[in-house]
Amino acid sequence: MLITGIGVEASLAWFLEPAGRGSYAVCLTFSVLLQIVFLTGWNVASIYFVASRRLTLSEVVTQTFIYGVISSSLALVTGMLLLGMSLSFFDAADSTSFHLALLLIPSAFFSIVFLQLLTAVHDFRWFAIISVLNGVSFLLLALVFVGLLSLDVHGALLACILRSWLVIIAALLVFRWKYSVKFVKPSLRNMKEVLCYGLRYHVGQIANNVNAQVGTMILAIFATRDEVGYMAVAAQLMTTGVMTIPATIMTVLLPKISEDETGRPQLTARCARLTGLVCAVLLLVVAGFATPIVKLLFSPSFLPVVPLIRILAIGTLVRCTCKVFTSYLQGMNHPGVESFAVATGVMVNLIVLWLLMPVMGLPAAALAMTLSYVTSSVVITLGFLKFSRLNLLETFWLARSDLVAVHEALVRFFLPRGKRLAAPVP
Repeated sequence: MLITGIGVEASLAWFLEPAGRGSYAVCLTFSVLLQIVFLTGWNVASIYFVASRRLTLSEVVTQTFIYGVISSSLALVTGMLLLGMSLSFFDAADSTSFHLALLLIPSAFFSIVFLQLLTAVHDFRWFAIISVLNGVSFLLLALVFVGLLSLDVHGALLACILRSWLVIIAALLVFRWKYSVKFVKPSLRNMKEVLCYGLRYHVGQIANNVNAQVGTMILAIFATRDEVGYMAVAAQLMTTGVMTIPATIMTVLLPKISEDETGRPQLTARCARLTGLVCAVLLLVVAGFATPIVKLLFSPSFLPVVPLIRILAIGTLVRCTCKVFTSYLQGMNHPGVESFAVATGVMVNLIVLWLLMPVMGLPAAALAMTLSYVTSSVVITLGFLKFSRLNLLETFWLARSDLVAVHEALVRFFLPRGKRLAAPVP
């Protein structure tokens, strides 16, 4: 996923150039924000209820279809109403691009929920296979539509839509073939429980995405398309290239926490420490070699993103380390903590942008995002410490046993079973 994700970003950067990449980023921001507003945390709530065995996979899949049709319809209607308004935000791309962004909403909703449901039943093998299908298909479709057919922003959005439907079809085939999932009579009571959990997480999910997209939104109003493209590439490099690591850990961690009464706080803390260590090494390489990386991956026309990458690296490291704690909070039925944390981060982001944008210009957007990451991470960490009853030293001190655990995991992964049993442990 990391390789194909970077491949997609590099391809779009070379083919679309800064102005086209900026228009694509604005269209995605429009689509993502509408998705999040009407998704109401359904993806996380679905994982929690299946992993904790409160609902069956068939029940959740049925409810997802019903809720997805309703929420997507509301999102599409709202999007059409917004497009009818004369907002300067919509000057960043043409009308067709924004309408294609609307078509992405239902496909993105179902692909996200169905793919993540595989983790709720611990089917990480098929989750990985379909995730790779997702990344590879997106890269190939982008190369065809944008590179060969020269459809520019329209082609990039079409690639997004088609790859989402491929994921949906693949996930439904696995559900039917391996788990005999079928449509069942929906229960309004069960849907209400899932929705209530999702709503408690919803504020944080909205704030989290607003926090990630607010720089693009403001730049779309006050800056050029090139500047929007620069910020989008810098932020996406952090998301695709680095935040994939904590996202992967959280994918495996959340269902394990949800099914355990204690929530496995020591395991969560260890995952956070090791995630921070790996991300620190990766970010050091990215920040140190930002100039050749940008020239090679995104073309020399994107060199203005180099200082933005170095500013974002600090906040990204803090976020990658502490974001793992949200798996514990979600799995132990405390999603409201993340909502408060990210809402606080959004306020910091907006205040810093308002104060520094006129003075610093484009670097203010990167600095605002970094400070918001640090702020929300502090709140999330305090929430984890409160509910897990671990102290700072137990949470963040990297012990020798952590490295031994990594060694054992690598041995299990790479060695054949016979040699694995005989492998010495340091």
